[in-house]
Amino acid sequence: MKLEKKRVLLINWVLLDVGGITTWSHQIVKGFEKIGWQADHYYATRTGRFKCSETDFTPIGDKFKRGEKVPSKSLGFKGAWNKEYYVQLLENYDYVIFVHPSPHPTKGNLAAEGMSEWKDLYTLCNKPKVVIFHDKKWHKTNEWFIEVHDYIDVILAAQHNFIESVESYANLPGKKILTDWLYFPIDTDNCATNYPDIQREQRLCMCPQWIKWKNHMMILETGNDIKVPIHFYNGGMEYHKLVWTSDWNSSIRVDWVEDCYVTKENKHEYHGFQSYDVIKSVYKKSLGSIDMTTRTYQNYTHHECSLYGCVLLCTEECRQGPYNHIFDGEYWPIDVADVTKSINDFIDLPEKDKEGIRQKAFVRTKENFECAKIAERINSIAESLP
Repeated sequence: MKLEKKRVLLINWVLLDVGGITTWSHQIVKGFEKIGWQADHYYATRTGRFKCSETDFTPIGDKFKRGEKVPSKSLGFKGAWNKEYYVQLLENYDYVIFVHPSPHPTKGNLAAEGMSEWKDLYTLCNKPKVVIFHDKKWHKTNEWFIEVHDYIDVILAAQHNFIESVESYANLPGKKILTDWLYFPIDTDNCATNYPDIQREQRLCMCPQWIKWKNHMMILETGNDIKVPIHFYNGGMEYHKLVWTSDWNSSIRVDWVEDCYVTKENKHEYHGFQSYDVIKSVYKKSLGSIDMTTRTYQNYTHHECSLYGCVLLCTEECRQGPYNHIFDGEYWPIDVADVTKSINDFIDLPEKDKEGIRQKAFVRTKENFECAKIAERINSIAESLP
């Protein structure tokens, strides 16, 4: 069957911890569309009856507080009917991208009848198969993924710092698997020539997922000593722990009104999970975006803010190691020994110096992270397969 238009099928799983996987899925679909390909996203579940919209984002939980589902169709894998439908569906596509390796082998999934049949989406697929890795520890988060090793053609790291995880899996005994890494796809069309030239508000933002090693606590401990308000976004396990602490109560506005915590006593605000478009508008209005990661780890949130003229403030520790893409003059350093002074020094920085940082960071981010380039890169790898 000859296809009239190049098409790629994206298969995703229903995960408890979505975060950047959702953003990656949405942005790579845009990338394929920009280069003239049709990219169709499917959530895979046992029954294929997952509630989602083909055209709109839909919330996970109440009012997007746990995240959002990207525009998608639903695909089942349990039982003969679902398998037959899947085999027929494959005829419409040039190749398949598994957005994440597999469902997580949680106790619930391990006990669920027919859940192990997720493997048939690999074994029944007669098209080239590309798998995306989004973490450093596949053997911990997706141990049963090893069972489909010999059915995979390509594994790509969603970001450079995941390449060791990719190679450790690919080098297992069995079929030879092609590997590489990607920049994270970001649609830069709204920043075609430069970041938005608008009057910024005297505030900072902090948007990473609330995980212990992302060190939100270091910011909460500064209390109200930072010279400008900090607006916090997103959620995660660490949020649920910190919300009960004295540092939270002394720093964050505590009454929930119109999607943020607001009282007169405290300057900082927590806005919870917000849609991708809202976060982009936050970057456009903020002086800087804080990331307190102290591991040798970087992800797209270190770079995305640069497209909107929002300066990255990050620790020196995250720039260590072999996978650094944050370069001198493109960020503001935070000394973990004196967080308050580091951030206040940035606030006091003359505007022309802030502008110099914005310009350097914008150019590199625009060049490397454009989603159309990432889609073209994936295509070139998939089409190189014998």
